[in-house]
Amino acid sequence: MAAAGAGALPLKATCDSLAEREKALLTYALPIATSINTAADYLSTLGETEKAAGYTDVLASLGQLEHEIKAHQAVLLELGRTHQASTEPTDFKALIDSNLKDHLQQHPYDPRSDPRLRQFKEAMAAEGGGAGPSDGGGGADLGEDEDLMEMGGQRWVNDKCPICIKDVLDLAKPVVDPLGYVFEEQAVREYLRGKPAAGATHPVAGVKQLLRAADLRPATEVERAKRRRALARAMGADGAGGAGGAGGRRGAEEDVVDVE
Repeated sequence: MAAAGAGALPLKATCDSLAEREKALLTYALPIATSINTAADYLSTLGETEKAAGYTDVLASLGQLEHEIKAHQAVLLELGRTHQASTEPTDFKALIDSNLKDHLQQHPYDPRSDPRLRQFKEAMAAEGGGAGPSDGGGGADLGEDEDLMEMGGQRWVNDKCPICIKDVLDLAKPVVDPLGYVFEEQAVREYLRGKPAAGATHPVAGVKQLLRAADLRPATEVERAKRRRALARAMGADGAGGAGGAGGRRGAEEDVVDVE
């Protein structure tokens, strides 16, 4: 038993080290996904929505790769915890490959549960004139007299941060609450500092639901609209109000009077 214990320790350390390396690989996924979204936004701004939608498969492949890396990481950690040393030689590569295959069969990649892919598809559907992202039925009633702001197919509640009063598309790091209100992250974190974890009074008058730091998430829809506006402006389109897109280019073209 002593020999088994002595053999298990270095194996666990090795597996932990390899799993940590896998974790480092995952950090490359975010900038790649951002580049894919930027390329799709650029094509959408040019009016090439079908070509932009073609990036769906690329994003799905990235999601599949992430899923497999996480599965490999889980297999390594499990091997380090459970493997028992023996006098017989062990083909660890074959063992890991076999365990990975079993893991992926039991937990296959499901594109429908990939939030990044879902958000991309919703954005592309909006570009094609489809319905905007659904709120999933969650959250409280926003009130009959309050409409969602729509900019370039993106949807959120407010056009200015309720705390710093900056335009939503000018926020450095926008975050959104479950009701769809967008805030500057630094401003809302400061607002919530020292408040009870259960939540603070919502900074928007009339909103009864408490605001909690744990409920805030990155406002990816706003970030996409910001990128589209920047692209539209770079291309000479009218980006005022976040309209962007091919419509913005057409508007700019219509302002030109041909005098002969």
